[in-house]
Amino acid sequence: MSCHAFIRFAQVVSVFKILAFNAVTVFYFPLGNSMNFCKIFLFILCLVASCCQKALASDYDAELKRINDAMQLVDKKMSVALSANDTNQVRDLAHKNVHLIYAKGALTASYADFKRAEVAIEEALNHYPTSQDLYMLRANFNFKMHRLTAAERDLHKLDNVADGLEIRSLWADLDFQRGKYQEAEIRYKNILEDFDVWDAKARLAYYQLKTGHPDQALASYNNASDQLSAKEMRFFAWVELQKGLIDFEYGRYSEALAHYLQADREYSGYWQIEEHIAEVLNVLGRTRESIALYKKIIKKTNDPEFMGALAVILEKRHDKSAASYFQAADRGYAEQLALFPEAVSGHIINYWLAKQEPDTRLIEFALQNHRLRPNSESSLLLLKAYMKLGQKEL
Repeated sequence: MSCHAFIRFAQVVSVFKILAFNAVTVFYFPLGNSMNFCKIFLFILCLVASCCQKALASDYDAELKRINDAMQLVDKKMSVALSANDTNQVRDLAHKNVHLIYAKGALTASYADFKRAEVAIEEALNHYPTSQDLYMLRANFNFKMHRLTAAERDLHKLDNVADGLEIRSLWADLDFQRGKYQEAEIRYKNILEDFDVWDAKARLAYYQLKTGHPDQALASYNNASDQLSAKEMRFFAWVELQKGLIDFEYGRYSEALAHYLQADREYSGYWQIEEHIAEVLNVLGRTRESIALYKKIIKKTNDPEFMGALAVILEKRHDKSAASYFQAADRGYAEQLALFPEAVSGHIINYWLAKQEPDTRLIEFALQNHRLRPNSESSLLLLKAYMKLGQKEL
């Protein structure tokens, strides 16, 4: 039994302890009349239901709640610090608040949350323009939004502390995204020589996979997961998910599903894991299960990527509801494009490629995406775009 499974088991046992205690209370003490019995019994049912809900809440929901609770606590402390004119405490709380807002965006991948993170980072930098911590955070944010030039500018502001793991890792990631594979490989390997940590091994694994070495990638991911503890279950689940993606990419769909399900057991309720489960279920012919899961994910995230994926499945089944999901996806992508066009370009290109009738802007977007990130992935998307629209000249 894994550490995570044991914790789940302990939570369920605690629920049944509460149930047993209250059952003894009901049947041992005099009840007076049947009406009192009904009231007490309904009270116990509500109590048990509440305990079950708390004990069996998904890991994703629990982490999201921890972040939200921490943000509220920071707000309260900030009010006290401002009243006391404690500038050091105000500065520390401001930095912590920005990191929490960014962490929420990274967890939900909601563009609205990302926008809140961007605003918070800029406001914090206006107050603390020499903060290296904030420039590092903004560099990570810009990289996540595929604004590579902006990320590079922020990294140059940190040249005096350029030997740190986080800075060196981001420079390597920038090289990789720009198609500078030899430079990226050297950076990843040098980082691993200096920092024997799971994150460095996972980055090298991703590089190995994308450059055609899946066996090496799997070995590196295994080495990465070996270094993770029971306190890092989301990261453990992420590594397990990557192993599944290797199997999926090479057509081993049942094996991919096994990895995805293991990841879901280790960190439950995470939309990023669930979306891949839904994808592989459809490939395996378990389409009804895939549709149901996509609907659950859409309810949780309201992400147009999953609306589009579901619409494509429904369209192939000649389901009339496909049209409404296509319309919802189009609206969602339009909203995302207005916020972070660089970040959404690859997703919308894949969406248009999957549709029977792609958008006429497909090649325009594929060219922009390739100029932004001139790597093998963007090159393949550009090739697919030309082929989709029947244009042979590159």
